[in-house]
Amino acid sequence: MIAAARTAAVAALVLASTGAMAGLVAASLWLPELAVTLALCGALLVLLRRRIRPVLVPTLVTTAIGALILHGWYTRGVAGIPGLPDRESIAYLEHLITTAVAHTQVVLPPITDQDGVGLLIVAGALASFLLAELVAVGCRAPAWSMVPVLALWCVPVLLDAPVAPTILVACGLAFLAVLATAAAPEPRAAPESRSRRSRRAPALALAASVAVSLVFAMAVAPSVVALPNPVRIHTPAEIGQARFTRLELGLDLRDDLVRRSEEEVVSYTGAPPQELGPLHAYTVTEFDGSTWDRRREGTSDAVAVTSEDQMLWPESASRTTRSTVAITVHDLRQDRLLLPGEPRSVAVPDGTSYDPVSDELQVDRARPGNALTYEVTIFRRDLEPQTLRESDPREAETDPVLLELPDTGYADDIEDVARQIVEEAGAETPYDEVLALQNYLRDPGEFTYTESVTGVRTTDAVWDFLNDRRGYCVQFATTMVMLARSLGLPSRLAIGYLPGAETDEGGAIGSHSAHAWPQIYFPGTGWVRFEPTPSQQTGSAPVWAPEPDDAAATPAPTESEPEAAEPSPEVVSEEPTEDAEAATGADAPDSAARSADERQWWALVLALVLGAGAGLASLWLRRRAALGRTGIEPAWHRTVDRLERAGVEVTAQSTPRTIADSGGEVLDEDGTRALEQFAAAVQDERYGPHPAAADAAAISRWVHAIKKSLADRR
Repeated sequence: MIAAARTAAVAALVLASTGAMAGLVAASLWLPELAVTLALCGALLVLLRRRIRPVLVPTLVTTAIGALILHGWYTRGVAGIPGLPDRESIAYLEHLITTAVAHTQVVLPPITDQDGVGLLIVAGALASFLLAELVAVGCRAPAWSMVPVLALWCVPVLLDAPVAPTILVACGLAFLAVLATAAAPEPRAAPESRSRRSRRAPALALAASVAVSLVFAMAVAPSVVALPNPVRIHTPAEIGQARFTRLELGLDLRDDLVRRSEEEVVSYTGAPPQELGPLHAYTVTEFDGSTWDRRREGTSDAVAVTSEDQMLWPESASRTTRSTVAITVHDLRQDRLLLPGEPRSVAVPDGTSYDPVSDELQVDRARPGNALTYEVTIFRRDLEPQTLRESDPREAETDPVLLELPDTGYADDIEDVARQIVEEAGAETPYDEVLALQNYLRDPGEFTYTESVTGVRTTDAVWDFLNDRRGYCVQFATTMVMLARSLGLPSRLAIGYLPGAETDEGGAIGSHSAHAWPQIYFPGTGWVRFEPTPSQQTGSAPVWAPEPDDAAATPAPTESEPEAAEPSPEVVSEEPTEDAEAATGADAPDSAARSADERQWWALVLALVLGAGAGLASLWLRRRAALGRTGIEPAWHRTVDRLERAGVEVTAQSTPRTIADSGGEVLDEDGTRALEQFAAAVQDERYGPHPAAADAAAISRWVHAIKKSLADRR
């Protein structure tokens, strides 16, 4: 009964730990399959362990049965006989797994539509369960069962994926349930023919299970960090930040911007860089004060691209002024293709879809390591300043999320700054207000462009930036979006690349050109790009959003120069500022990256503390049981184990009295007397007409006397 309860607790622990990946892969892809598989395999293990003594045999048998269960589940409609492998079904599984691996490299989390990814998760969780059960039940070491389960946490931890508090609570409760079974007495298997070698088998199995778990975790780690994730930035897929694009350093575009060797990622022909303009892969709308969230961004409104003449633009557009550009992505590691910020049509592979809401082009057949070339025909709009002045974004019927400000307590302060900016600029129209915001942020006398910024000061990254006045494109673009929204202007963030350097045939874009910029919606015109990031990184502002002459003529400060003037309008920080020289030095520490490292170290320390605590709790429970504080039977079983290890023969037919008689051969006089009294108490507890519960203190004295006698005899 205890073994069954422990197996169920281990299954619950594995199921809860797998839930940590729900933010990366939709639970619908793996939860039903995993729950059924764990239930079947758990029941099979309980039955096998009641009838088979070698600890590894039930695990090996269940592994084979589990593989057949997964085969039958994922080859429904393919295999001739469900659950029975044949050439066709094996080839199908190979294709499913190969496709799943490629899918994880090109599709942003959360993955919702790839059964192969679900198969990988279920198979990994099943392997973790089998190892954890072998440790907890087969080797009778419940505290060590968490080691195989930790392998499941490698993926969400390395990808810095958010984990719901309920998952953490469920894992903690499940592990406590596993530990709780250690204090209960366990039924004894017949040790009739136990040899020294057979007694070593559980220890060897435990060591092997822990070693396999560690090897698995070490093998998974390098593969995981190569997936699209917010830890390592190499492409727009990772620039898009999956479910979260953080402003902290080390978790956004900065890795591309500061990489020593620049890699060419995109090239194009048919237009020079100044004519093509930036190319975006993603747009994001939801911001919580420190994080851009892509969970609402998707393809629910996507339409298939079926014709090269199909206009890809959220609203109607003129086709009068056109140019054609051939774009080559050298290593397509994302599922979004780059698009210019003007109305366009494209010639792309079959299976490509366009989402007019997010203005994203999704390709269905991306393969990492492969280049992809596609043609874009651009239809340029009339973006003259006077045209934009005649349009009022506040009159547009747009999604309310495009006006949302995060609930950080600083929304009113940010709005005050925005209104002060437009008032000082004398803005008369919404376009003039947007232009004032852009040029305020581009002013090198107000803000400094740098990849080294100060750490977090408040709950609002925009408010921190308005105080520190140091950052790069993500900070500048995010701040302009929030300032515009505070004035009632629909806006969002676009993520992609600047047009790069000019070549003989067009242009080449390197990894250092990764960029983010704001888009403002003007009714009748559509989304319009503005450029708040200073010219040292982006060059000139768009022609429809010119800078004032005095701002354009002001030289940009460098990292080694102090800021030229006191900011205006003045934003008073509620937090103490760092020393100016330390903040602007070339060797200034990467505060946010250091914060991320510190969080990882604290997580590691916490894991070690929890593991040590679990081990100590298990030892404490076992000691209580051995000393009789949880009843006479657990203490008796452990005493018999010690006698067996000392050479006393114990069989299924042995009674407490016969064990006491045999034990006298390996004990001294005090130990023999304690064993006889102990055996008499056990016999009375089991078979006496009026059994009286033995005193815990007496049991403890007997146990200590027997242990001391065995130790002296050695």
